[in-house]
Amino acid sequence: MNIISKDYEDIRSSISSLDIILFAGTDFVSKSIRYLQKRRLGLGDFSHVGLILKADILDKYNLDPDKLYVWESTSSYKEKNNDVLKQKSSIGVQLRDFDEVIKNYRGKVVWGQLKDNPWIISNNKTEIKDIVESLFVKYQGRNYDFNIINLLSALYPKIRPLRTLSYKLFTKLPFKQKNYKSRIFCSELLAIVYKELNIFEKTLDVKTFVPMDVLGLDEDGSKSPLQYPLILIRESYMNSVTLSSISSTRSSIEISV
Repeated sequence: MNIISKDYEDIRSSISSLDIILFAGTDFVSKSIRYLQKRRLGLGDFSHVGLILKADILDKYNLDPDKLYVWESTSSYKEKNNDVLKQKSSIGVQLRDFDEVIKNYRGKVVWGQLKDNPWIISNNKTEIKDIVESLFVKYQGRNYDFNIINLLSALYPKIRPLRTLSYKLFTKLPFKQKNYKSRIFCSELLAIVYKELNIFEKTLDVKTFVPMDVLGLDEDGSKSPLQYPLILIRESYMNSVTLSSISSTRSSIEISV
């Protein structure tokens, strides 16, 4: 299937809590993530993922019911997008106004509608809300994981022993590394939520889940949870993007800019 370009205002009302937003950034960190994924997986079109949360699923935080919010672990602090709870820009897990993110993001933004979204089809929304709110309390404010060893170990199994070694090393350093193991990568956060909601299998190792794995590339066999076609949110600074057929196995994705 091909990705479809649509104006954001035309599809905004269709975006639901638990949908995925995929980003293709242009900064150094984003380009590095895309490069490493392409080397390992053959595809590296997306560098970052976030999760849509609305006031309907996070009703304890006085969020605007007419707004969309993206919950993400991000390294981007220079953008003019504050964490709506902290009211300031920061690095790590935060909740941001999605409209503002789109306006200020330097790169491409794609909406991935969650197939069989439990928030839409479930008869027990209270249970889902409780799970999401519990995870939100647990992970909101966590630091972003900049450790290149952790990213490489997610992609390359042979490097994973070094991840364990780095944990031991950094947690013993004298300069405030006590929360080192709690640092979290964007796709790891998404995988944790989906795993708790039984969207992903309980056997999934969230530490090995990278942004491109939402397309079904994870070597553990997790299928893509997305409904196709994906939707490119078209803005004035974006050119059209065409993705070729995407399947739950490794298939080629071509981007024309």
